[in-house]
Amino acid sequence: MKYNVFVPHTQYNLIISLAMVSGSYKDDENDLILFTDFNITDSMKKVLETHFTRVIYCSGCYPKINKSWKNKAKTLPNTIIEIKKFLYDKYDRLLIVCDTAIPELWMIKYLKRNNSLLNIQWIEDGSWPYFTNEATQTGFNKNVFLRNVRWILGKMIFGKYYSFKGKDIGSNNWIQDYLLTYPEAIREGFAEDKQRIAVSDRDFQKGMQILFSKINYELPKRAVVVVLDKLDIYKDKAAALGAVEKIFVKCNEFNIPVYYKCHPREEETIQTDATVEEIDKNIGIEGVYTSNLGKDLYFIGIKSTGLQTAYKCGFKAVSLASLLNEANENVIQFYRSINIEQITNKESFEMFINNLVEILK
Repeated sequence: MKYNVFVPHTQYNLIISLAMVSGSYKDDENDLILFTDFNITDSMKKVLETHFTRVIYCSGCYPKINKSWKNKAKTLPNTIIEIKKFLYDKYDRLLIVCDTAIPELWMIKYLKRNNSLLNIQWIEDGSWPYFTNEATQTGFNKNVFLRNVRWILGKMIFGKYYSFKGKDIGSNNWIQDYLLTYPEAIREGFAEDKQRIAVSDRDFQKGMQILFSKINYELPKRAVVVVLDKLDIYKDKAAALGAVEKIFVKCNEFNIPVYYKCHPREEETIQTDATVEEIDKNIGIEGVYTSNLGKDLYFIGIKSTGLQTAYKCGFKAVSLASLLNEANENVIQFYRSINIEQITNKESFEMFINNLVEILK
């Protein structure tokens, strides 16, 4: 038996963590340090506390005020003190996501010193291994000068453990293995020289079903669901919302049930003249999937992680990234490799909508 400690941040990270503790690592002692980057309910806490040996909840970036450096300066020292009290001196595996974050860097240094044979694994974070979203850069990522300041401070504080092949998450050189849902489809330059551990469809769905076992969100047998990224990452938010509105209106015209799902950290409100139902944004989209497996549902998005998980669950998944000039070569190649339909221009968009209503009406 081995001793493992999981350090996820999001519901997606938790799905993969639960896939491992109910599968390959089910005979191990599995501790959980959860940074709350989303609204976590009491029922979800009960689920986690049933499947992990010990659990601690730490302040994450939800709500938004938690992301400010003024707030972090107050909370981080106390967070590290609490984590140190929680941790055993020696673990066999450390499973992390945000390897650029201060608490995780501290854990790499602390646990590696206690056990030189510590195996450090990276938990897949949505679409990151496959393509990158061009989100607004803030904090120490804001510009070259601040990134250099971060590098200097990191080396001063963490020494040899502040060791990165790249500048972003998942590139710390102390990471040895990568837990991936599509290991054959990673983008060029990401974890190419590392061990890739495949998370099977069966295990991924098992992790979903465990995490969302207290959720029941039934959809009709036939429906359309628009899955949105966080709106501030879009190059042209107005164009993205305009395309979404066309889908809403067309579905209304033919009485096809239509829904939309915002990102769990979304703080803007979708304005629409159509009759459309919003799915609770605090539920990960995979929570909706678990209640509706086997139904004839279309999940339409742009670059949402929900598209790759929809496909993994057997649903029809469609991307508008190329239509809206949100796609780079990695996006196109990844969606092509896993057979997600891609809409490339206005003509094909109109044809897609017309065909969609013919199928579902």
